[in-house]
Amino acid sequence: MTVPPHGLAVDDFRQYRIAEVTVEGVEVIRSWPGEEEAYLRTHALDSETVDRIQTGPANRFSELVGHFRAALDARLRADFAALIGPIFMGRRPLAAVVRLKAFDVPSAARRAFVDSDAKLKAEIDLVDKATGRPVLRYEGPWASRRPIGGLLTGVARPSTARTLAPRC
Repeated sequence: MTVPPHGLAVDDFRQYRIAEVTVEGVEVIRSWPGEEEAYLRTHALDSETVDRIQTGPANRFSELVGHFRAALDARLRADFAALIGPIFMGRRPLAAVVRLKAFDVPSAARRAFVDSDAKLKAEIDLVDKATGRPVLRYEGPWASRRPIGGLLTGVARPSTARTLAPRC
């Protein structure tokens, strides 16, 4: 899709409202320990499958990818409503299309021994639902964040934090 440079002022955004949020590219998620654990708690799986999920790339398991999609859809819908919704208060509906390019939150073991950075790259398009034309595009930079690290990361992370970045 070719996106022209936007000529909208912030006040012009007020004619729109975020009506829909979709996530594309969930298949690039390599690891997301918090959501993998949530998935495992709600599904009765044999120990071999549990071990494969915990030690291999998450994107090899289609049901887990579906769980990731549902989790991201819910989180991003809430984040867009809370963080961006107050700017877009108009009547014209917009679709927010989030395209993941990279998403990897290493497990505690991987953080300790190999790779300690959580990585995210995404692009976001706001598209006028009536015309299908792009209103605004954000090509996010690579975001890499070193969690607190090691085995205490899950304990130290506030469970109520709202962010567009992946939770560790």
